[in-house]
Amino acid sequence: MIPSVPDLPPQNITTENTDHFAITVRWKPIPDQKKNGIILGYRLTFRTMSAIGNLNKPRDTDTDQWQRFATVVDENVYVAVLRDVIPFMWYCVRMLGFTRKGDGPESSCEFILTEEGGKIISSAEAKEFLEEDRIR
Repeated sequence: MIPSVPDLPPQNITTENTDHFAITVRWKPIPDQKKNGIILGYRLTFRTMSAIGNLNKPRDTDTDQWQRFATVVDENVYVAVLRDVIPFMWYCVRMLGFTRKGDGPESSCEFILTEEGGKIISSAEAKEFLEEDRIR
């Protein structure tokens, strides 16, 4: 086999809001017959857009003008956590695998809307706050 770039991106990419400030991204590796060499790593890119006034799920083509960020993940890792995400934003997450010959094709967007911000408090804390507020 002559080494080349992968024929496919990583498979079964999923995103999940871990909490108000993190997104967990999971994926399956590129199938062996489509790697075309040794996978050196995965490039995870994401773009963002405010959800204020944009509550409908965007399309892939809508993301062309969004600001883009990228990170590289080791070849034997199949989960990444994006930390310090901005609340109430659309995130478009894409991935590709690469060999020494270059980058394979990029996946389509996996869209996720981050949760709205705010401190998470227990019901006991909420009750205490409300009772204190009534006293004043």
